[in-house]
Amino acid sequence: MQEKVKRHIAQKELLQPSDKIIVAVSGGADSICLAHILLSLGYMCEIAHCNFHLRGEESDRDERFVTAFAAQHHVKLHKVDFQTTAYAEEHKLSIEMAARELRYQWFEKIRAENNAQCIAIAHHKDDSAETFLINLTRGTGIKGLCGIQTKNAHIVRPLLCLSREEIMEYLQKNNLNFVEDSTNKETVYTRNKFRNEIIPAFEKINPSFKDTLSQTIDYLNDANKIYESYIQKIAEKVVIRKEPFVEIDLNKISESIAPQSVMYEMLKEYGFNATQSQEIYDKRESSGKLFYAKEYVASTSRGILTISTAAAKKSIEIPEDATEVHCGIRLQLERIINDDNFRLEKNNAVGYFDMDKLQFPLQLRTWEKGDYFYPFGMKCKKLLSDFFIDQKMSIAEKERAYILCSGKDIIWIAGMRTDDRYKITKNTKKILKITI
Repeated sequence: MQEKVKRHIAQKELLQPSDKIIVAVSGGADSICLAHILLSLGYMCEIAHCNFHLRGEESDRDERFVTAFAAQHHVKLHKVDFQTTAYAEEHKLSIEMAARELRYQWFEKIRAENNAQCIAIAHHKDDSAETFLINLTRGTGIKGLCGIQTKNAHIVRPLLCLSREEIMEYLQKNNLNFVEDSTNKETVYTRNKFRNEIIPAFEKINPSFKDTLSQTIDYLNDANKIYESYIQKIAEKVVIRKEPFVEIDLNKISESIAPQSVMYEMLKEYGFNATQSQEIYDKRESSGKLFYAKEYVASTSRGILTISTAAAKKSIEIPEDATEVHCGIRLQLERIINDDNFRLEKNNAVGYFDMDKLQFPLQLRTWEKGDYFYPFGMKCKKLLSDFFIDQKMSIAEKERAYILCSGKDIIWIAGMRTDDRYKITKNTKKILKITI
């Protein structure tokens, strides 16, 4: 068994002989097997154990067992206590997801603090099969059918070459004790239902089900590499990055093989889901349509999709003595006496205003529907929405526009045009200069 794991580590290039490894050990059969094999192969290991306090005395029993195991094998032990239930409630997560977030965050923290090269997790072949079936049930793309990856950043999984049966055989052969998690038999958890009920049902149909599925997962991993390579080549043709925007040529995507899938792959990194991706593709010829993800906004215009960071609706007051302001954009403020030495700088990033006409505090905010101003050089008011159309601004650019107000009056569309009512005249005594 050790040789099988050793070959797996070499084939997948998971570890180097000189690596320091943080081994995640719960005390269960899988993690005890992992720690024992890595130590037997001569790797420099330290053990990490999480007490999630979800099973009362049983959780404390596990901690004592792992502490004794580490001491028996003269291995440094890292331990942590988590208030998992409180964390789950605070972050609106399931207990499973809360425990996952807590442990992986902590594993990475102690890895960095102890200059370790990687974190070893005891996932095995059966776990990968369960992940495949769970993702298949929920609905997923090809990547979700690739099972558990052998390596992901600093996480390595040396036991993915072994089945649960092989692990139990190894423990028995080496007279290794382990602790049982009583919740593993409870079907209230999704994974346990697959482990205890669904996979055994498949094995009644095909006794070699897990081995067959493992081969299928390997094929899908290879297929996914080909798929991602194709997506990357399409992206090089259709994606144009113009900071702070990204533009995607939707018409070129429509010429590709399986354009809806290509569209989804292009957009998922920005947080758009499959339904939004399909709608964006269907509306590719329309203009003015907005789509929102958590951190991004996308807009269509004549076959081009523009993606930008979603502009949060922010507002901040600027007192009369302020010298610098941050609110989506950064402004520097300077007071100037209007005398013969003053020279006006012609730059859209600079605005000049008659101080005596201003009402403090000023307000910097994002624009709203119905906003209007009197553009410099004009005596009549203009809606900002019409001004933006005249400037041929994209929807994404409009979403990022900030305005400066004095009382209820808009005095500047930052970086574009000041208001004529607040311009400098020969009667101006004090000037407020604002620079983006």
